[in-house]
Order: sequence, then C-alpha cells, then structure tokens
Amino acid sequence: MREIRKELKNALEKGKVAIGTKESLKAAGNGKAKTLVYAANCPSEIRARLKKAAVTHKIEVEQFDGNSVELGTMCGKPFAVSVLAF
Repeated sequence: MREIRKELKNALEKGKVAIGTKESLKAAGNGKAKTLVYAANCPSEIRARLKKAAVTHKIEVEQFDGNSVELGTMCGKPFAVSVLAF
C-alpha cells in the first residue's frame, strides 16, 4: 500500500483536495480526482458508493488507517472527515 499520508500532504499543499462525500464523488465524476480516500470508520454505505464510483470512473480507492477525526486533523480541519479525494 502506498503512503497516503505523504500524498495527502502534497495534495493539501497544492490545494487539490476535495473534502467530504459529496465533493469527493463530484470530483470523481468530473475526472478531477485520481484517488478517493476514506477513514477506517466510514459507514459501509458510503464505502460502497465510493467503490462504485471508482469502478465507473477508473480511479483508486484507499482506506486511511485512522478514524475520521484523525483524517480531519491531518487535513487541518476542526471537524471529522470521512472521505476526501485528491
């Protein structure tokens, strides 16, 4: 598995990250996302939607090893983030 933390840090510095389920799926549909990342505690319904979008739009889906609060903190947000795209 590749290093998601390092790639996420680079994407955040460039400002090329969509945060949240709706924004991430929108980015996937527009062809602006290369990878969808979800937190380990992301609900299974959302994970299923992400995987379906990944197959449809031929992009990768990765699981972040931490929970949504840790993912939010890594993004510099004061709230939980379950899904993001970069």
